[in-house]
Amino acid sequence: MSYTPDLLILDWLRSNADKHSRVLDVGCGDGRLVKMLCREQYINAIGTDMLLHENDKQRVAALFSQSFPFVLTEDKLPFEDDSIDIVISNQVFEHVEEKNRFLSEIHRVMKSDGRAILIFPTSEALIEHHVKLPLFHLANLRNGFVRLIYKSLVLLGFGAHHDFRHRMKWLTDAFYSYGQGHFYVTRGQAAGLMENAGFDVQSLDLEYIDALKQKYPKLISLVSMCRVSRFLLFQVGVAVCLRKRAR
Repeated sequence: MSYTPDLLILDWLRSNADKHSRVLDVGCGDGRLVKMLCREQYINAIGTDMLLHENDKQRVAALFSQSFPFVLTEDKLPFEDDSIDIVISNQVFEHVEEKNRFLSEIHRVMKSDGRAILIFPTSEALIEHHVKLPLFHLANLRNGFVRLIYKSLVLLGFGAHHDFRHRMKWLTDAFYSYGQGHFYVTRGQAAGLMENAGFDVQSLDLEYIDALKQKYPKLISLVSMCRVSRFLLFQVGVAVCLRKRAR
């Protein structure tokens, strides 16, 4: 396992949930995390996604359902009120435009004693979390000069593209994708939205650092020596645990 948020989620579940807990991954994508949870014997783990970038949602949903527990989300989460023990949202919040509605749906399906784990990058990051290019999430990508700068960076080898021969197509796709739907907020704005939705918010910054230590032990040791761990957290993003606020 190489993805740091996965390490954080799995460590948290081992300490805070039993194997029979009903665990919902909201915005599960291709089901990587749900498959991992199933391998870990979380027998009631399930994923859901709106599949916004798929033309034939029903076909893709049917394919997903063959390889992991999956249900397609349409207008709202397809679960009853107060029915989920643990909600996971991993690298999804920054893609959601209607954040109030998103949080309201999580609040609705969570049991009164349930918890939600949200992990996502924020606008304070200097390097955009997905494409690994500086300030890509904040730049005016319609500006020709800005695009030229990013093309130059990618030609020099920067960015998260995996096929060097097709790096320009990868960047063109990224220009289009980020023009369609990435809605970054600051840490403070995110906390305010969650509190307004009826949640008590607990930071998991220390747990995030522990997960980073598992993946990058030498780097984190150096960061700790330099006392810039808070700056590092602003770069990798936010991890929070949400509980329904007592009425």
